[in-house]
Amino acid sequence: MPAINWTPEELAALAAVAPAELQEVLVLWRQYAPRQARETLATAAGTPVPRAVLDPTFTAVSREAAALATSVQTGAADVGYYQLQMADLVRFTHLAGAGAAVGGLQALTLADVALVELARQLQLGYLLQLAQRLASGEILTDGRFLRRSQMYIDAGRGTYYDVAEQGFTRLGFDRVRSVRSARDSCRQCIDLDGREFEIGDPAYVKPGRRICLSSCLCYEEYISSGTGERRLL
Repeated sequence: MPAINWTPEELAALAAVAPAELQEVLVLWRQYAPRQARETLATAAGTPVPRAVLDPTFTAVSREAAALATSVQTGAADVGYYQLQMADLVRFTHLAGAGAAVGGLQALTLADVALVELARQLQLGYLLQLAQRLASGEILTDGRFLRRSQMYIDAGRGTYYDVAEQGFTRLGFDRVRSVRSARDSCRQCIDLDGREFEIGDPAYVKPGRRICLSSCLCYEEYISSGTGERRLL
């Protein structure tokens, strides 16, 4: 099967969040999440799911993306199959990341869902371009293809932080601080480490949008100037 050339309307439909999809995401979350955290998205507790839970969950999804890429490399699967299966993983990752950011899928607001749909449409568009270039032979199915497949999953952390920022802003938090992960060494991660910014300051670049792209593992700390409260996420 060649690449599936989704139209803009089909991309938008794929990116849309349907109410029935929430139950599907809960089922998949229970499949991928660590045993002790399998019910965290089923609540509306309002407390964000920590990265200590999110990261291993996304790692499990990333392994599935890598397996799909390997199946293309070995000839066991064609580009169309890869594209469809990866689209499902991309859709799951962004909605699950958003639910994790607000402490449960039922806590998502319409504004949160809008961010999910925007992120999904962007990433599905990238996936379409990749599939087309694979089908034409412009991209080789080498190690870079495997890593690129995994980066579509890593991009879900960006949605996690976008939705978290929106949620913390609703709670009155007005500042953000980048906290560098021991594994992050890109110039922007180093430069931003420990610095505080007003939420929305264009000088601040969020994790996932820095030079290291979706590979970024930096944390964010949200701060309320009024109360002094801090939340590391």
